[in-house]
Amino acid sequence: MPDQAALEDLFRRHGFDDFKWFPPKETVTAQWVRMKCLFGCPDYGKCGTCPPNTPSVEECARFFQDYRRGVIFHFEKKVNDPEERHAWTRDIKVLVSAIRKKQP
Repeated sequence: MPDQAALEDLFRRHGFDDFKWFPPKETVTAQWVRMKCLFGCPDYGKCGTCPPNTPSVEECARFFQDYRRGVIFHFEKKVNDPEERHAWTRDIKVLVSAIRKKQP
């Protein structure tokens, strides 16, 4: 596994300067998050990255226990039409996935 400094260099070479490391084992998972989606989101069930199309709370908790370190990236994009965010988000996901495959 690449060391943290090598990964940070890789991130920065691709223009990702706004990120923060965190210990995944300290990530709190809770049922209220899924309930908020179920009863508060008009798009519930329409996206592959949102409930109910995501792992259960228990599965997420187990997932985070398998990792020693995690990184969160902050991306910001202003769009005139909210629908424009979908294409931009898709492009970011493709780029991050490609970078992941290029790990030093």
